[in-house]
Amino acid sequence: MVGISERAAKLVKDIMEEEEKQDVFLRVYVADVGCGGVQFGLEFDENEGEGDIIEENFGIRVICEKELNEELKDMEIDYIVTDFGEGFVIKERE
Repeated sequence: MVGISERAAKLVKDIMEEEEKQDVFLRVYVADVGCGGVQFGLEFDENEGEGDIIEENFGIRVICEKELNEELKDMEIDYIVTDFGEGFVIKERE
C-alpha cells in the first residue's frame, strides 16, 4: 500500500485546512494509462468503498481500491520542488 512522506502529509493537512475538509481520505486512483505506464491522481474522498485499503501515516489516511494495492506496494506520496516546478508525486519509498 502506498504511504505518504512527512513533508507531503504536512502540505495535505494545510490544503485540508484551507478547503475546510475534515475527516476525509486522500484517495489514490488511476488517472490515465498510456505508453509511459500508469499515471495516478490524488483527490479528497469522504467515502470508503467496499474493499478499499487504508494506510495512515502522519495523520493522513491514504486510501485506494484493493486492485491497486500491488501496483502501489513500496510506493509513497511525496512533494518535490525542482527547477521545472513543484508538486505531489508517487515514487518508490526511500
